[in-house]
Amino acid sequence: MMNHLGYEVTSIFDRDSMATKSYLERFLASIEAGDDVVLTFAGHGASFNSEPHLFPIDATQPGEAINLYSDFIDKLKFTQAKSAIVIIDACRNQERLNVADMSGQGHPADQEDWELLEDWFEQLNNPSNIVNAKYRARMKSSESSFGHGIIYATSHDTGASDGSDGIENGLFTHFFKQEILNPQNSLTEIFNNVRREVIENSQGRQRPSFHDELSERYYFYPR
Repeated sequence: MMNHLGYEVTSIFDRDSMATKSYLERFLASIEAGDDVVLTFAGHGASFNSEPHLFPIDATQPGEAINLYSDFIDKLKFTQAKSAIVIIDACRNQERLNVADMSGQGHPADQEDWELLEDWFEQLNNPSNIVNAKYRARMKSSESSFGHGIIYATSHDTGASDGSDGIENGLFTHFFKQEILNPQNSLTEIFNNVRREVIENSQGRQRPSFHDELSERYYFYPR
């Protein structure tokens, strides 16, 4: 469908964590200033402390998954891309990670962990690091024109349907593919139509959501 819309498309299927992260880094490196970027994902997903994670086929814990914010969107801002649209057809079941569990493996933090944290806080008050922080702030100001939107197949802490008989894709993707072909509709209008269809066909069990930080109306077709 994205090929039909004129996008340059590259795809990967059923890769492990290492291969997926390597591919994502190459994808980010290929982006040029002014590009409109679209990332789609269909598979297993979850939220850890409210941050969305996408799971390659062998991932069993957060460190092996793709953190959508830190592994993609935050890095994308420094490519000078114009915008990013992320479309996720995956579950969003919420899990909480214990702050005291520094390793993520179920072992409480030891004294060495807390000493490392204390060192980090001390570094924050170091004048040279304050200068670096001001430099990063200037870098951030240059990203002000960048906008992104994230469309989730379902609402927070809920699952997404794989569809039923006669539906080739997940329930959300099935309707999104149809709506994206309307050139006069903006992304917001497409989403509203898809959301209505998914809610109706799931008897209200699945409710897509849209996190919108775009700087202007987005159209998949050139205006």
